[in-house]
Amino acid sequence: YINDFIELQKIRLTNPDIIRFEVIGDYKNVNIPPLLLIPFIENAFKHGDITENGSIRIIIELIGKEMFFRIDNKINQNNKDESSGIGIENVKRRLSLIYNKYYDLDIKEESNLYSVQLNISKL
Repeated sequence: YINDFIELQKIRLTNPDIIRFEVIGDYKNVNIPPLLLIPFIENAFKHGDITENGSIRIIIELIGKEMFFRIDNKINQNNKDESSGIGIENVKRRLSLIYNKYYDLDIKEESNLYSVQLNISKL
């Protein structure tokens, strides 16, 4: 689903090369709950700089029963809106309910870069 979403988003870009998506490890037998990663990816396209000077980097690494997810994007200040959605808050609640103490979520906004790092130690 994530790959299809990214490919769909690339269609609307003048330079789809600003997107880097990489999956490391064997994902074929790994089940990730629905709507866990996609809100972060959607936000990168909604609020990120998708111009020629922009960049979005998405990395999912799977090692055994562990998952390391990272997404970085340049921020487009013109795409910032005053309303805030509930997507990220829902993800935080879902993580807490499903993974309890077996995850670490770090969200940072520095200068013109937004980054999310999610590590789950027991998938």
